Amino acid sequence: VLVMKVNYVCFDFGNTLLHDPFDKVMRYQSKRFQSILKEHGHTLGRDEIVKAWKEANAKMHYPFISHFFQERPIVANMLERLRVSTSPPLISELLIAYRDGLKVAIASDKRLASVSYVLGELKRRGKKLAVLSSERAQSLSTMLLWAKLSRYFVKIMATESIGVDKPDPQVFWFLIRAINAKREEVVYVGDSYTNDIVPAKKFGIKAIWYNRANEQFEMKYRPDKTISDLVTLLDIIE
Repeated sequence: VLVMKVNYVCFDFGNTLLHDPFDKVMRYQSKRFQSILKEHGHTLGRDEIVKAWKEANAKMHYPFISHFFQERPIVANMLERLRVSTSPPLISELLIAYRDGLKVAIASDKRLASVSYVLGELKRRGKKLAVLSSERAQSLSTMLLWAKLSRYFVKIMATESIGVDKPDPQVFWFLIRAINAKREEVVYVGDSYTNDIVPAKKFGIKAIWYNRANEQFEMKYRPDKTISDLVTLLDIIE
């Protein structure tokens, strides 16, 4: 394995540091969602509710949307699919119940122990660590706190706060400026070829593709390394 010499290791958040918790939250909280809807006069099956929420989550896209933390427009879309009137108090209650489930899902995520180990070891080797994510600033810091990972990072950056989003390579200009680094000192680790690897390579920094699904396709911009487990970073970065 060729060793990579960098001083800064920067990470994407969603599906890199934390895998998507949505399905887990649906399993944990479907009963709670059902009883909230019932209290508001709507008797619906749990499967029906989960199906509508999944569809809404898959269909809703707008700048800086948080699919991990969930947002009011997604819940409203889910209620419309169930032909339930979208009252603000009902949306609030469902959103609170979702986020309660999210907190539990993150706390019980077995994978986070190894993520924490990798980050701690990189830090011990003198690397400065950062996060650059398309999450909202508020939800990003909350989830990192729940995952007990905040302490490893010198900088936590949400694209929402800079007003530019991935895959625009400009996001990396804001990142290196914020951490006061030169391009050649930085590697970015992310799960999305399109949103993480391509813009990083276009901008001129090293990129490691966390490709756990082992996707294969023609690549115009090649990652410097491809890994299927974050632990492998410890073999690559000295």
